[in-house]
Amino acid sequence: MRQKSIDQLQKELEYKNILISLSKDIASIRAKKDLNALIKTKFGKLFYFYHCTICTISEDKNYFRAFLLDPNSKVKKHNDYNNLITDTYPIANGIDNIIINSDHAVFFDFDQLEEMGTLPPQGKVIYESGIREMIGCRLMKENEVFGFVDFFSDMKGQFTEDNFWLVESIASLIAPAVANILAREEIEDRVKEREKMLALSNDVARVKDRAGLMDVIQNKLRNLFNFSHSLVLKCSEDLTYLTTFVLDPHSQSRADPNYEHIVSQRVPVNDGFLNVVLDSQTSVIADIEKEALRVNAPAYMKMHHNTGLRHGIVLALRSADQRPIGVLAFYSDRKGHFDQRIAGLLERISYHLSTALSNVLFNEDIKERDKEKMVLLNLSQRMAQIRNQGDLLEVMRLELKKLFYFLYSNIVLISEDQRYLRAFLADPASTLKKHPDYESFVKANHPIEPFPRLVIQSEKPVYMNLEEMALFGQIPNVLKMHYEVGIREVVAVALRNENEVFGILNFYSDRINFFTANHLDIIEGVSNQVATAVSNIIANEKIAQQLEEIKSYKEQLEEENLYLQQEAGGGYSYDDIVGFGPEMQKVFRLLSQVAFADSTVLVLGETGTGKELVARALHNSSPRKDKLLVKVNCAALPASLIESELFGHEKGSFTGATERRIGKFELANNGTLFLDEIGEMPLDLQVKLLRAIQEKEIERVGGKSTIKIDVRIIAATNRNLQREVDEGRFRRDLFYRINVFPIILPPLRERRNDIPALVSHFIEKYARNTGKKINNISAKAMKELMDYDWPGNVRELEHLIERNILVTKNNTLNDMNLPVKKIVETEMFVEPAQPVKTFEENERDYIIEVINSCDGKLSGPGGAAEILDLNISTLNHKIKKLGINKEKGLYSKS
Repeated sequence: MRQKSIDQLQKELEYKNILISLSKDIASIRAKKDLNALIKTKFGKLFYFYHCTICTISEDKNYFRAFLLDPNSKVKKHNDYNNLITDTYPIANGIDNIIINSDHAVFFDFDQLEEMGTLPPQGKVIYESGIREMIGCRLMKENEVFGFVDFFSDMKGQFTEDNFWLVESIASLIAPAVANILAREEIEDRVKEREKMLALSNDVARVKDRAGLMDVIQNKLRNLFNFSHSLVLKCSEDLTYLTTFVLDPHSQSRADPNYEHIVSQRVPVNDGFLNVVLDSQTSVIADIEKEALRVNAPAYMKMHHNTGLRHGIVLALRSADQRPIGVLAFYSDRKGHFDQRIAGLLERISYHLSTALSNVLFNEDIKERDKEKMVLLNLSQRMAQIRNQGDLLEVMRLELKKLFYFLYSNIVLISEDQRYLRAFLADPASTLKKHPDYESFVKANHPIEPFPRLVIQSEKPVYMNLEEMALFGQIPNVLKMHYEVGIREVVAVALRNENEVFGILNFYSDRINFFTANHLDIIEGVSNQVATAVSNIIANEKIAQQLEEIKSYKEQLEEENLYLQQEAGGGYSYDDIVGFGPEMQKVFRLLSQVAFADSTVLVLGETGTGKELVARALHNSSPRKDKLLVKVNCAALPASLIESELFGHEKGSFTGATERRIGKFELANNGTLFLDEIGEMPLDLQVKLLRAIQEKEIERVGGKSTIKIDVRIIAATNRNLQREVDEGRFRRDLFYRINVFPIILPPLRERRNDIPALVSHFIEKYARNTGKKINNISAKAMKELMDYDWPGNVRELEHLIERNILVTKNNTLNDMNLPVKKIVETEMFVEPAQPVKTFEENERDYIIEVINSCDGKLSGPGGAAEILDLNISTLNHKIKKLGINKEKGLYSKS
């Protein structure tokens, strides 16, 4: 060792005298701020450092966290500073681990550590704030390391050899002060904890329901320790599974796309984690990352890990006889957040929380039993009133779902020879309808296989877990389609009439282990009532069908008669259309030219410009005015009904066609047919419409013969049909056929000079209708109307006048309350801003977008097939057809 010079020894002696003089000041320190002030004012005179940090370590020596930070440090400007002062860090990071295991002060060059890539996360924050060197030394109490002190420099070469023994001396001096502050804070924390515990016990005692329990957990327990979110699970009676009981509304796990599915599932106790919790009499602290990565990790652990949670503490809640009744769990996004202090707190209040949970469960059980009795009583009363399948279906869907969960149900009947099953009652909300073979499945007779045979022979309901059966390839044929659309559980019970089985009642669930023993008892109880109702329906089915047919025919006649009366009484001529400007005069001239002809007229104009009024005026000014004007709104009808609506149908031509019905073409024979919004008509129907117009004959749906017709066609649309033709959405030949005599109705903003006359007309009309004496409009209000752009055209003006007449209390309209003025863009004349995609391109891009939003998941809950409302086989076919490929986890076009 190099011999120290006299100057060095003298300087060392001077430093020691200063340190001795500081010992008195250190001994009087009682708070962090005093220690911080001493470090900055006194120690800074001994050697240069930019700032000092003191950290404490956990009892298990695995983690450390900040205890004292310099409030004036430039590190405070870093974006991650708040995490630096609140987070818990593992000690095994290469720096702090060296310090606490060294008998002497340790020096670190941050530039070298950064270059080597060995800087831990907190070190990077300090380095990015300008720090370049550090000397650290451990803090000891009774030969045990409980923390360490670090001195940082923002300049290179500031720490000398003399600084090492100075840092060691300072560490030995401040260690008692830090220990005293920690002890004082611990005492203060314990006092506060006891006060909070006392208040908490009072709050817990008042808990009566789930909301109260959640309030205590969220708002009261947070006063004792911090956590990211909490969860309460309830144990089943047989202790084989747990179900979610109370969910934290602010849980960050809600960000997981499968959150709702996961929390709605029953969780088996024997999952490698919950069984440990239930077997333990103390709190279980969990490393979420470790639990999530182990083989066969539960789905909820993977979900927590995927959404950023890293630490958890879980405690079993028990009844007075120590039987587990539930599980209380807390999670944190900080690793090592929960310690033995928090575990001790939870164990001390576990009795109170267990009592609260017991009370809530007891209260809910009473309410559930009362509810069950009321539902069963109401069910019995409603079953006695059932006369048809619809009544039975409504009772089953509305009443039985109040007692237990099931996705859908159905009833099948047994053939007289006891060989086949056929569908009797199917839930229209059934997901089975999504299957491509659904229609043929429900219409077919199915052989009685071992599963339905077992149900027929059993006096009790039969439960089947399709998930387990699928593992062994044993799913019965009659249940395979149900499994393919997501069904995982089935409960079936035989329906009996005088001890003879005539049918089977089935309940289907898309969840696992959701049918309990209590549910099976309920199903057994209601099966007798359902059997009676089904027997009555079958006995009266023919009579009910005849009555329904008679009623349907009567309603059809009444509807057609009412339509004829309404349409025949709507007397309009183009003299009734208000308009004095040159734009409307041009329209009137066109109407005069074509009114007495049979030519097809195409009325074009924006929404609200009066296209239907023009059509009526044309009809009522034509030789056909004594016949019907029949209107068909092509946009308001489903595509599947337009053909039947236009051409009619024969009895039995499709499901629901119980009678022959004439279509609008026949109804308008020798009159006028007004096809409103013709631009919305599907392409396949456009072909049939073109044939009807050209050939002047139609054929009913399901019919075998043609019917001659004499109909004048007036069509209307607010679309640019020429553009629709160019882009392949409207047939060119049909466009040329209906565009014989086009009439373009100007928007109201282009005929503002007609606004005063229109206003006067509508004021007179609605004042008369409402019985009000309103005959004037203020100049200010009229100016507002003249300045407005009228995106809704005349219809918007009419509705605005009507509304203001209703609310006006004097005889003058003053304030029109117009919407915010905005620029009107009409589809009639606006060119597309970018190239228009074909239907196939749009379909492909939409499917790609949906699949990628589901992270490539195609089937199952939350999969692309479910979101697109497609069967998985249909989706796979479209993927292949549209050339959609998967590359690097993402789907794209070929």
